[in-house]
Amino acid sequence: MNARAMKRMQVALPNDPYVITTGTTAAPFQLTGDIYDDRVIVLKNTAGLAINLPRATGSGQQLTFVLGAVPATGSYVLSTNPTTDIYAGSVTIGISASSTGQVFVANGQNILTLNGTTTGGANLGDSFTVTDYAAGFWAVSGMVVGSGTLATPFS
Repeated sequence: MNARAMKRMQVALPNDPYVITTGTTAAPFQLTGDIYDDRVIVLKNTAGLAINLPRATGSGQQLTFVLGAVPATGSYVLSTNPTTDIYAGSVTIGISASSTGQVFVANGQNILTLNGTTTGGANLGDSFTVTDYAAGFWAVSGMVVGSGTLATPFS
């Protein structure tokens, strides 16, 4: 048993991956509470999902997202609190048919979008992690696959 599993067991939290299948732009899925802390979150809806992160307070909360379905008709959109929080860090988007890829740096934005093509999210298992490292800041890092003319996933 790893340290993450032991920590979750000590505080009586589930340790299995959490699968999100619903959440729209009009009614985003709200990630609130300790139940998601240090847990793998699987994004699984080919129509895409909208997800809101909790407010960044410097808690150290870490969330790892993995694609369990490639968005076909929509996008995966992960938003911070728009009035208080921003992303800091980067996401690397590779192209499966080429050795060329790009690193995109978050520069004060609060939305991360994976559209299944140009902004990444083209492969099952693509993943990224966000960490609440300071009040107002979510650190982001990830490695995803895209296609076509790559574009920043941050806005």
